[in-house]
Amino acid sequence: MYSCKEKIKGKNEEICREKGMEKSYVLLWMKKIIICTLSLVMLGLGTVMVVKATLGNDPISVLYEGLGVFTKIDMGIAANIINCILAVIVFFVDRKYIHIGTLIYAVVLGSSISFWLSIFNKFAMPNGLLWHVGLAVSGYVLAFISVSAYIAINIGVDPWTATALIISKRAKKPFGKIRIFIDTSALIIGYFLGGTVGIMTLASALTGGPCIQKISEFLDKLFSKMLKYSR
Repeated sequence: MYSCKEKIKGKNEEICREKGMEKSYVLLWMKKIIICTLSLVMLGLGTVMVVKATLGNDPISVLYEGLGVFTKIDMGIAANIINCILAVIVFFVDRKYIHIGTLIYAVVLGSSISFWLSIFNKFAMPNGLLWHVGLAVSGYVLAFISVSAYIAINIGVDPWTATALIISKRAKKPFGKIRIFIDTSALIIGYFLGGTVGIMTLASALTGGPCIQKISEFLDKLFSKMLKYSR
């Protein structure tokens, strides 16, 4: 038979373990949120680098820029407006696709674009072709890594992916085809609104998917080791 003191001691140890697990779980999510946010800040930087290179944006950024040009508002504000509208639509149509990462994306990406634009606009961009190519390539590499980190941290899909998932489910069509349709539609609408389309738009479309898949797989393993949760 256990004495009263032993029972109390055992109970206290159990409570301490539970509190330790709760603390570990909170810290885990704090780290995930920080990584998610930083990935979107870097995605904003990559997006602005590509925009300033003027050799062609990715399809979604073409729409962001086009809306900004057409309405004469900051590109980052345009991005926030579009992403928030999509997030609200997703919430009311099928809210299971809304997670904290979705909300962070809807708010942080556009704000990051606005911030980096304000920095770049303070400096004159060189006119050499090599400079523009280098800036565009560097921007896309940074964007691919940032998107991969956002995917790998796995705390929610972005509003565009959520929209594609819902349409794919409702229309009973492959997700890949729906995503291509959405990206193409964004590209066409953005172009006619004033967004920049060029050779790098095509290059990003051809290389983005495979690069992001490989990088996200690597980062997924890296984050799994970094962010172990002790149960």
